[in-house]
Amino acid sequence: MAVAIHTRETSHQGVVEVTQRPTALYPRNYEDRFGSYYETFLRDSNVRFRRSFYTSPPFAWEVQVTTTADAAFPWAYILPWRRIVLLFERTGPNIYVSYSDSEGETWETPVLSIAGGSKPYGAVSPFDGTEIIAAFISATGKIGMRRRYAGAAAYEAQVNLKDNAGADLLFEDDTFSFWQAYEGPARWLLHAHIQGESATSTWWSGDDMTSLTRFV
Repeated sequence: MAVAIHTRETSHQGVVEVTQRPTALYPRNYEDRFGSYYETFLRDSNVRFRRSFYTSPPFAWEVQVTTTADAAFPWAYILPWRRIVLLFERTGPNIYVSYSDSEGETWETPVLSIAGGSKPYGAVSPFDGTEIIAAFISATGKIGMRRRYAGAAAYEAQVNLKDNAGADLLFEDDTFSFWQAYEGPARWLLHAHIQGESATSTWWSGDDMTSLTRFV
């Protein structure tokens, strides 16, 4: 968890706990299919979002999304109907999600999405609007996933990523990502660091990430 660094210092009053702010700003950038450009980053451990109406700066606005000063790993993606989804980690760790229907100028109050999760990632199918959000669960070494099909009111219950035999996959405490391929079968592709392995690997799913098969 990189949200805060805790140290112990000795003074004339005894041992005290000191919390140091991290230097990580977690910069990310995005561009939608219509050419609008977005960036997310941290300032004072809060998520900030800025948007350009063009394919690059200058920005039309920059706003602060969170106020809790304990955020990390922000990740945003844009739904086909222009809603922006923002995932980020908070102390716990836990994953929260917020939404914007105003191109990122205003945001809904963040809500808990994946308890015990860190390093979140999310993506949407360019074909049918299916959303998948996921996070590494440090207590188990697994990746928890939630899915929402287009038109559904809420995400489905959280499940772990599994191999094609139905066994939970185990991962190193590392980042990961996935996306749906622009191909006939429209497979989802996962790039991740499997527990105990020294290199990353790529996996595919033909059932919206319900099961995964490693590329040979």
